Amino acid sequence: MRSLAGELRSAARTTVAGLSGPERRGGRARLRPAGAIIVSLPNIANLRVRLGLLFGRFDYTDSGILDRTHLRFFTLRSARELMREAGYRITREAYSGYSMPRWLIDLVPSLFAVNIIMMGKTYSKSGSQEISD
Repeated sequence: MRSLAGELRSAARTTVAGLSGPERRGGRARLRPAGAIIVSLPNIANLRVRLGLLFGRFDYTDSGILDRTHLRFFTLRSARELMREAGYRITREAYSGYSMPRWLIDLVPSLFAVNIIMMGKTYSKSGSQEISD
C-alpha cells in the first residue's frame, strides 16, 4: 500500500476551502477520471485554540491554525462535510500536528491535529468505501 505522502506527490494539488460554492463544484470538471484532490484544512478544535478561547484569546498569527490568511476554519466533522458537499468521496485521511506524539494525534485528531489532510475522488457508481464520522 502506498503512503499518503506518495499519493500526494502523484495527485492533483487543489484546495477547495478558499473557493466559493460554484468554484468548488467546478473543480471536479478539471480532474481526470482517475484524478484525486488533496485538501489540508486548519483544525479550529485543536487543544491550543480551545485553551486560548477558554482564556478569552483568539489572536490571528502569521502561520499555523489561526493564520490571518485563512478564510475559514474547520473541525473534523465540518472538514468531512465540506468534502461531501463539494462532491468528493474521502478516500484517505491524515493529520499533522506538533509538540505531541504521533500516536496521540492519530488517536484523538479532533483535539490534537493542527491540520486535517484528506484525499478525495469524485463520487462514482462503484460504491467504494468512504471514511465515515
